[in-house]
Amino acid sequence: MRYQERIYPQTNVTALRNKDINIFNTSSDICIFNAPSYYVSGATTLDCTVLSATSVSGYSHIISGDTQPIELNFVFTSNTNTFTANTAIFNYKLYQYQQNTNSFTAIPSYTSENITYSSLTNSATTQLIPTSGLTLDNDYIIKGYFKFSACTEYMNKLGLIIDTSRYVGGTEYGIYNKNFDYYISVVQAAATPEFNYNASNSVANGALQQAYLPINYYTIFPDIDQLVIDENNEENVLPEEIAEDVNTMIGIPINIDNPFILTLNGLVLAKDVDYTYSGGSIVYLNAPLVPEDIVTIIYTSSSPNTLQNDIFEVLSTIPSGTTNGQGGYSVYYNTTTNKYELFTSARPIDFSRVLVMINGVVLANGIDFYQSTSNPRRIILNGDLILNDVITISYFPDGVVGNIITESPTASWVITPAPTKLNGYFTFQLATDIEFTNIVYSSTTDYFVGAPYYSINFPVSGYTYGDRLFYRVKNDKNYETICGNIINSFSYSEIIPITIATNTINSY
Repeated sequence: MRYQERIYPQTNVTALRNKDINIFNTSSDICIFNAPSYYVSGATTLDCTVLSATSVSGYSHIISGDTQPIELNFVFTSNTNTFTANTAIFNYKLYQYQQNTNSFTAIPSYTSENITYSSLTNSATTQLIPTSGLTLDNDYIIKGYFKFSACTEYMNKLGLIIDTSRYVGGTEYGIYNKNFDYYISVVQAAATPEFNYNASNSVANGALQQAYLPINYYTIFPDIDQLVIDENNEENVLPEEIAEDVNTMIGIPINIDNPFILTLNGLVLAKDVDYTYSGGSIVYLNAPLVPEDIVTIIYTSSSPNTLQNDIFEVLSTIPSGTTNGQGGYSVYYNTTTNKYELFTSARPIDFSRVLVMINGVVLANGIDFYQSTSNPRRIILNGDLILNDVITISYFPDGVVGNIITESPTASWVITPAPTKLNGYFTFQLATDIEFTNIVYSSTTDYFVGAPYYSINFPVSGYTYGDRLFYRVKNDKNYETICGNIINSFSYSEIIPITIATNTINSY
């Protein structure tokens, strides 16, 4: 960079300097500023003949969340002594690409703070650029500038500061200069689809209700035929040696939807641990019931809100690790916070109505447990868990969860923010295993600009009572750069387990 003193006219006019003869003196001081050379790690030069055949990893920045910055590393490689010789400082600006004009705007989207040589580490500086002021899903160029004291005699004495940012220009894309400028693409990561509640699997309206059930219905003997017990017939008394092995069968009203919450004398029972349910009857497994026992059932009757019960048994050492290290575990010990955590199968619609029970005892919401602010499926316990604990979590879930009673339920989801371009699609996947190694149904739905809500009907006919399936949605987003490269990002929804609750879905 070369700078030259101004040339002053030499005349007899009193207002002018150096009035010797009436001519122009064509000589003046010349100063050459040897700008420090640098390169930018995390960016590249904008040459489509090269970039169209290379990986996007060197200049693409996929941003997830509101606080993730763009990380760039400026490394100065030569002429660094100019920093101190001219008390120079460095800054840079980002300029956004305008697709309609095929050029970069001359108004910067971001301006860095001043960077001094003393702030560099090994002649380099790592810059974290906030994305709050940028428009994501866009291309940007980076222009570096210097401010330094003028190095000619007169301008230096006047304290004049030269600022190279006064000169914004280039030969390509409006203001791009391939010898000095760098290029990046900034893309918002594919958002995670979140399921909405969908009433396609049930009917009408209702709420949680409670019914008291008598316990003197039927008893079952493991090795002999089923007998009916008449508690008014004193002669029909079970032999003592057989009574120890007796289970009790309880019939329930036909208008009660499964799943439900079953309690015995105030303690919540766990399905398949304390009882089984089949064909409209409950079989209590632990011991024969007596007339003084009180059995209650909490259920939804003719309600679009299907109750979900997640039941976990602590049968071995609880997995542990740092925050968000739970993987696929439903019971976890967080070594970062020293808290036990539970993870629901789906996201609860309203956490204030979540019930957590350990060994039949109902915990206090907000005191004994509370919901995570970073993961709505995470429940944080304010106490300990031990071996053989049985945990039941009851809640109304988002999405079609639990028992399926229709042959073509609907999965609905929302995406935030809504797509701004037609550059992506959703893939619904239905599998027989939670790892999705055996996908039995798949279907895609394209983006719609400005549309946050999507849904799909998926078939479950052909499966029989008790079959367990899993579904999820994948969001694929593809951003095309100036040079035609595709930057892909994707995100999976949570995995929703479902169980076929009736064979009538196969009726014909």
